[in-house]
Amino acid sequence: MKDERKARDQLINELAEMRQRMAEVELSEAKRELAEKALRESEREKAIILNSLSELVTYQDRELRIKWANKAARESVTSSPGQLVGRHCYEVWQERSEPCVGCPVVKALETSQPQQEEMTTPDGRVWFTRGYPVRDKHGDVVGAVKDAGSAARVRKGNSPSVPIATASENISATRRWWIGWNC
Repeated sequence: MKDERKARDQLINELAEMRQRMAEVELSEAKRELAEKALRESEREKAIILNSLSELVTYQDRELRIKWANKAARESVTSSPGQLVGRHCYEVWQERSEPCVGCPVVKALETSQPQQEEMTTPDGRVWFTRGYPVRDKHGDVVGAVKDAGSAARVRKGNSPSVPIATASENISATRRWWIGWNC
């Protein structure tokens, strides 16, 4: 009888432990689902913000391969989102087989500092282009954000510093938010 009671008590304890573990697993699963939902919402917000810009914005790795491009960048070459990812930026916009001379993204990757340059595409469009280094959580440069705005739009007002400064401030704020989100 004593052994039966001991076995029964042991089973009750084991059952209680299993219930506790199940509750912990369920809580963990609920937290994971909430985190995934928050991540999806954050990705959606990032896309909405960056796709609303008229400037071309891309995120590139150290080899200048496009990892992400906003709507304006895709539309500038009539591409769908997947058609740009993995391609080199200089192939897409400059129709080149190697990086452009004076490329601000290359300079940003080399110097770890933001860079800017006026670039002309083969179709004659002139762009004010900026490259911003992107760092990982350890501070190492892992890629760059490139933004390009039409120089013609800026020149119409004969005051290039005001529109570029405004666009640059908007892009810089978005870049800080996006990079903070990615780390």
